[in-house]
Amino acid sequence: MHFGWRNGSLCLATLRPDGFAGYVQENKNQEGVIVTKLISYLGGALKLTADVERGGSIKITVLDGNGRQIAAAKSITNSITNEMLQINNIIKEENISLKIEIKKVKVYSFSIE
Repeated sequence: MHFGWRNGSLCLATLRPDGFAGYVQENKNQEGVIVTKLISYLGGALKLTADVERGGSIKITVLDGNGRQIAAAKSITNSITNEMLQINNIIKEENISLKIEIKKVKVYSFSIE
């Protein structure tokens, strides 16, 4: 706050990357589901940024163009920032969507690198 030219201070607020706005389920005690539109996939790591509250979790499945599950990520139970997902299968599809099931979680972003 600034109280005058002789009596003031400067502060700096910082946010982690992709930490400004996120998706959270309406009722934290019920599971929320996010399904992305089809995404062009040319290989690469799937990464996620999310805050997980105590007792919360994130389950991510990779779907093909017809909505069938082709891979799944290891369940996440702690907050992560741009962390690579541990996928249980090699993804050979060129177009995928992600099904993100959350409980007590705020999802900020996902990326393919």
